Formats: sequence, C-alpha cells, structure tokens
Amino acid sequence: MAVAIMVLAAVPVALLSLTFDIDSSNSVSLDAFNWPVKVQARVLGESTTAARVGQLVYNTGDRTVYLVGQKGLYGFPNLATFNSWGYSFSQVLPANSAELALQMIGLVPSKNPSCGNPLDQIVGTCGSNSSLVALPNSSTARVGQLVYKEGSTIYLVGQSGLYGIPSLEVFNSWGWSFANMLPANSAEMAMSQVGIVPSRNPYCSSVFDQIAGKCGQNTTETARANQLINKNGTIYLVSSNGLYGIPTVDIFNSWGWTFSQVVPANSAETVLPQIGVVPYKNINCSSAIDQITGKCGQNMNATTITAPVITGPTSVKVGELQAYTFTSTSPYGSLNYSIDWGDGSAPSLGSNFISGSPCTQYHKWTSAGIYTVTATVTDANKGTAKNTLNVKVSDYPSSLPSTFQLSQNSFEFTANQGDTANQQQSMVFVNISSQPVNFQLVLDNQPSWLNGTYNKDVMTANPNVQNGLGASVNPAGLSVGKYTTYIKITGNFAGSPVIIPVNLTINPSSTNSVPATLSINDFSLPVATVGQSYASNAITFSQTGNSSIKVSFTGLPSGIGIPALGGTASVISETTYSMPSQLNTITLAGVPTQAGTYSVTLTLNNNNGLIRTQQFNLVVNPQSSLSVSPSSLTFTATAGGDYPNSQSIYINPGSATTAWQASAGPGIFNLDLSGGTVCGTGVTICGTGPATVTVFMAYPYTAGTYNANITVTAGGQSKIIPVTLTVTAAASLSITTNSLPAATVGQAYAGTVAFTYNGNKTVNVSVSGLPSGMQAPSYIGNTGAIGGSVVNFLGAPAAAGTYSITVSLNDGAGASASKSYTLKVNPALTASLIANGQKNITVNAGDYISYEWRSTGAVSASSTYTANKADACPGGVFAAGEIKPWVASTLSGGVTAQVQSCQRGVTYTINYRVVGADGQMAAADPVIISVR
Repeated sequence: MAVAIMVLAAVPVALLSLTFDIDSSNSVSLDAFNWPVKVQARVLGESTTAARVGQLVYNTGDRTVYLVGQKGLYGFPNLATFNSWGYSFSQVLPANSAELALQMIGLVPSKNPSCGNPLDQIVGTCGSNSSLVALPNSSTARVGQLVYKEGSTIYLVGQSGLYGIPSLEVFNSWGWSFANMLPANSAEMAMSQVGIVPSRNPYCSSVFDQIAGKCGQNTTETARANQLINKNGTIYLVSSNGLYGIPTVDIFNSWGWTFSQVVPANSAETVLPQIGVVPYKNINCSSAIDQITGKCGQNMNATTITAPVITGPTSVKVGELQAYTFTSTSPYGSLNYSIDWGDGSAPSLGSNFISGSPCTQYHKWTSAGIYTVTATVTDANKGTAKNTLNVKVSDYPSSLPSTFQLSQNSFEFTANQGDTANQQQSMVFVNISSQPVNFQLVLDNQPSWLNGTYNKDVMTANPNVQNGLGASVNPAGLSVGKYTTYIKITGNFAGSPVIIPVNLTINPSSTNSVPATLSINDFSLPVATVGQSYASNAITFSQTGNSSIKVSFTGLPSGIGIPALGGTASVISETTYSMPSQLNTITLAGVPTQAGTYSVTLTLNNNNGLIRTQQFNLVVNPQSSLSVSPSSLTFTATAGGDYPNSQSIYINPGSATTAWQASAGPGIFNLDLSGGTVCGTGVTICGTGPATVTVFMAYPYTAGTYNANITVTAGGQSKIIPVTLTVTAAASLSITTNSLPAATVGQAYAGTVAFTYNGNKTVNVSVSGLPSGMQAPSYIGNTGAIGGSVVNFLGAPAAAGTYSITVSLNDGAGASASKSYTLKVNPALTASLIANGQKNITVNAGDYISYEWRSTGAVSASSTYTANKADACPGGVFAAGEIKPWVASTLSGGVTAQVQSCQRGVTYTINYRVVGADGQMAAADPVIISVR
C-alpha cells in the first residue's frame, strides 16, 4: 500500500489574498504579493445572520478579501486598488455565514477622486464609472487567455477545453503574470478541464506546441529514476523498471523526504507498474533504490534486530518458579517475544516491549531433566532473531520443609503514559510448615521505577505467622510498553526461591494514543566564523510518544557544542531530553577555533528504540573584518506625497570572496533593499564581496516618526544601521480672511486675502466674479518655508456696484481651500466749484455772484478761502454777503450773494474739498474772484 495525497489541480486568480496555502478543493490558493499581514479576529457574540454592506471581509477558506455589496461580493484585483481607497488590513473581518453564501459579482475599481464610497462608484452615483471592471459575459472562448473561475482557480484556455496549472513554478516557467488574467466568460465557464500545463521546455515558445509535442528536444518523456511522484493521488518512488510504493508515513520520514519533493507523474511514469515497496532507511544507505537492490548496507533484506540476550539460572529445582529476562534491540518499533521452555508447555508471550528493555517471564519445571529454552523476538518491520539457553532441573531433597503460602502470586501495576504518581501494593506470606524457616529477600538488578529499599538480611519466618511484603512503582517518564522485574524469597525450604513478579504496564495516554514515532525536521544552519560567538537556528525533532530522547552530534568543529539547559554554551556533543514533549528543539552554540567545512551527523535515539540520523555540513569561515557606511540613514516624506529618495549603503565584508547578508526590519515594514540577490525571509538580500546596497521605501506612511534597522552580517560579524523615517502631515490650505474692504472706482484696490499653507508646493489661485479692471495672480510660489501668504489683487475697479467673488486655492497635490466674499465698489471721488459758471471771474461792487458746488463718492466736505488783503466790511459782511459758501460743509449745493463796496480791490481764492469713505480726499479746482 502507498501513501495517498491530494493532487494539486490548478492555480487560482490573484485576487487580494491574506495567506498562501492549499485548500480543500485540491487547488493552490496563492497570494501573489506575499504580504505579511494580520487580520482582526471575529468578536465573540458577533451576529452572523446578515451581510454587512460596505464591510471588508475575508473568506476563511481561501483567505481572499472582498467588499460586501447589496447583492454580492466585489473582489480586489490588486494591492494598488485596495490602497487607493485608503483601506488597511486591520479593517478586514472574517466573513459571517450570510456573507459566505454571497457570490462574487464584480471587482472593486480604483478610486475616483470625486467618490468617497466604492459602492457609489460601482453603481455610478459618483465620479466617472469608466474604471469599473465588470465580469465578462462573452459567448466566445479566448484561446490562449489565462482565466479564473470556480472562485479563484486559474486555467489556460485551449481549443477543446481548459488546462489547469499544477503549481506556481509551472506558472512562472512560462513568464506569465497575474496581471494577464481575466475572469472567465460564459463560454469558458462551460468548458471542462482537459489537461494540465507542463513546465516550460526551453526549446518551446508555445505552450500548446509543447502540449502537442511539436517542439523541444526529446519531447518524449522518460521515467525519472529516484524521483518521488504523485500518480493518481498516491506517492511512489520511481526506478528504471517500475514503481515502489511507500507503506507508511514513518518509512517516508525515515528517508528525510518532504512532500515538497513530490511532483506529478509524467506520461512515462503513469504506465509503470508497482514492483515493490520502499523499506525503512538503513543508516548505511543514502539511496532507497540502492538499499532495495542491495548495493549498500549489510544484509539489506534483513532487519538489524539483535538476538535476545537470555539472563537467568541454568541450574534449578523441580517446582521452583524461576525468572528469566530476554533483551533485544531493533530500530523498528516495539518488540514481541515468544518463549519456548522446552518441556512441551505453552509458550510464554510478551508483547510491545521497548527496544533494549528486558522482558521478564516466569516458569517452573515439574520434572527433572535438561531443557532448552528458545527465545524468539520479532520487531515492527517483521524482522526476527532467536537465542537459546540450556537449563538443568534437579529434584529437591525430601527433608526440606514445605514452601511459603502467598496471599497473591504477583504485583500487577497499570498506569498511563505521563502519569507521575507512585502506586503501592502489599501482600503477606506465611510459613505453613511446623518449624521456623530462614529466608532472605533478593532483588536482581532492581530497576529505577521500582521504589524502596528492601531488607536483605537473613530473617526468620515462624510457623503460621504472617510476614508482610510491599512494592511501590513510579511510572514518571516511562514510555508506552511493559516493564517487568521480580522479588525473590530464598532460603532453606522446599520450592526456594519463591519468585514474586512485579509487572508494570504503561498504556498510551488519552492525548498520546498513536504508535511512537521519531523524526528530525528539515533545518539549515548559518555559517560560523572563527573567533566569533555562534548560535544556530533551532533544530527541531518530533515524536508521537513521550519518550526520553538522546541527542548526539559527531564531527562538530572545535568550540561548537550543545548549550546546557541553563543557557551557557558548553562544548558537549551529547545530551538527553528526559522531559516528555511532542516537539523538542536543540541549538548549537560556542566559538569555533578553526575554519573549514565540517561534515556533522546528528543522531536521535529514544527509549522506544527508535533511531534517526541526519548528516549536514557546518561551514566555519576565517575571521573577517566587516565595515558598513554610513552608520545610519534618515528619510523624510510628506504624508500622501512623493516617496522619499532612495539612499545607499556601502558594504565591505573584508574580502572579495566573503559572503554578506543584509536584512531590513523590524519596524518600517515597507523598507526595501536592492543590490544583491533576494534570499532568506522578509526583506533580505545576499551578495559576495564589496557592494553598494540601495535602500528605498515601498510606499509612504501617515504622519509620524518610524524606526527600523538594517542588519548586515558577514563572516560571523554583524553591523546594525538605524533607519529613521520622518513623515510630516499632509499639506493643508486654509483661507483666514473673512471679509474684504470696499473698493473705489478708478483707485488701485488694497484689500488682500490671507491664507495658511503647511506644504511646499506652488499654490494655484483662481478668483471668479471680480469687477472689470481688477484681477488676481494665477499662482503663488513655494510658501512652505513661511507657512502661509496672501493673495494681492491687481488693478482698479471700473464700475461701482456690489460684487460676489469666490477665491479658490489648491496646491495640485490634494490640498485646497475656497471662500466667497461680497465686494462693494464705491463711485469715484470727485469735487467741483464754479462762480457764475466759471472758475475765474472779475466783478464790481454791487454785482451778484452765483456759487455752485458738486461732489460724487464723498461722505464729507469742507471749503476755505484766502484773500490778498484784509476783507472785513462794516458789520462783518463778506464778499458773499451773510452766506459764506467758501466754508460750506455740504456735498452739493448753490447760493447767490452780492459783492459789497468794502471789498473793492480784494482778490479771493476759494477751495472746495471732499473726503471719501476710504479716507481718500478730492479737491475742486480753486475759484478766483477779483473785485474791481
């Protein structure tokens, strides 16, 4: 029988996914971006009866992220779309039962700047719906197209059907990208799978030509000897003339194989017959085929079980109960014993004994003679071995008193594996003869699980007096199986010695009921350097039983060993794990003293008799000198702005042949590196010799300060480069002016609009509704250094009135502000004054003068005059009579006055002035009046 596994059918679509795993539908679920993300667990008591429209959820089966809509689910085609909506993975919740029942009905589009909700954009209630991606419903199959169907599985469309893609490696071998995939249309949904895509032959450019055998060299497939294959869901090992099944997982693991080594059977291998099964690995063989064909190891067709060692007396008396122990070893599980006592009685049987643990059996012969005891042992691999022992049986002298009478014939104990409590039992024995009997207790090789110290002095048992005997056992740390010993009562009585068996059976615990297995998990070790402290990564080994495990290394370099349990490195090469554990871990540590490549062998041996070995190389480099510059890096960025510029570090590992490794994190998880070969886990690159590594950000963060490290290692030395990213808040604009002062026709406007801005971009200016004759600048230069500025208006208004204007600002990077104002434009400020309709007149005494003054846009007026000589008249009458227009304070008016004779020879200069609402002044041309 061979081991059955699932066949990988095809690769699913690269919708946004949270993990990389193999799902129960036999298809590989891929995360094309391999994001290391966490998702929020469901809260206890959460309602699962209704779909949560607008919620981000993930399918707990394939871990794909969806947006819940009114009628179904919308997938995310890529990370960029997810990020365009400002989502984070902390918002993603497990889908509830109602959401799991919904079908995917479309894809989420990239965000339109005018939309705040993706569901609004999808249904076209905001922005332009041009970016909406709809699932196709064409009725024509697109031959050669990569499509996805059935939830998320990728196929290649052929003429007669679909071809599945068995692995990511096959997908990548054709240079395909997840960006090339489209949803299957109706015609493609109806197609069946007719085959699988092969890994690309380098001589083929067309996948269909390769499938049809029209290209490549040696397109006829051949069987791949020593390859593990999956044929119809069952694993086989390929040989040149047939297939070997793998009977158990233990045999599979004994060869150190992993399921990642199993590949689909090709056409040549599918027709090969099964011709045998793979055996357990012999430690002297590295190839299963060599072991099967007898090319390695000793006696490949037999197991390594040893003949049982028989321990017990070879000269006994008739009727005495004697104890014999039988001990054998085998690497293949528990041992079963069959003991033929040579006297025709039924064989004694012992089962499920641990390798190396004695099996104790009891027998008494009823007649004198020489008997051959034959012990046969069988292991779990059906290997057998035998041994014999001759025993002479003699009659007792008739003068000895009769034997003891016992209240019970043996001590029987039962415990479960993992139990630690002691168990006790007691019994009595009575001398039933008529005279005292001397006796002594004898324990041959008392095992550690039998507690207590027994009195081994010679004692006397008087007739009909009860004598007590007890036994106490401790099952702690014992593996599943049977443990036997005995207590002997010897003395001068018939039937001496009396054998009292002590039997302890350890049953599997409720949590460990499977047969014991032992395996070394895959591991790799870092390179060590002479003189440098070394600590390996964990080497793990697992078992299904709770046995103690002895761990030993051979071939370790000087200075490297197993750290003591207290944590101090000591150069020991062997230790024992005595505590029960389902998964044990061990590391190597120390300071190596000599460079070289060391071939090391790790051996595990548990007290179930299971032995596992694994060979590996440990490289110790010579001492080197690592230098890295600069010693730190600082990045700055603006939230929502451009990525910070990349920076470089120079690595010199000390020589042109010394390897180095640079790793980013933890802290800034989007820190990225280039300049070497991607290796290890996380953001890690490797190289050899001096090199320049470029450090850059994958995408910006929100405002704040972020810290991380770049760790560079070479030759056992490490350098840490601190990295700091400072992200300032996203730029914002705010207009602070709340109102504008009035303007005046024809006068340059002095009002301004003030704003604050914390960005470093040019601010674009747009003003609507300005009166004719006024304008505003189209932009204001970089103002980030001063944190704000003002908008100055240009020109002068041409017409009075009340205007509604709007000032709009933006920096072209998302920051904007807008505010509306009412701007009042007053008429132009004017003033005029005439006398008799003129500016300059000459009059005679007795003439009348008509004065007229006018103004526009004024709020107050005043007038003054000057005279070339004193102009006082009797009674205080002046040139204008009792009315004095030259000191008038009205905005307009007129008056007539008669010139007095006392004013002859006087020349008057009269001025008229007005003041506008803004404080500006206007003056009329002076009027000059000469009196003859």
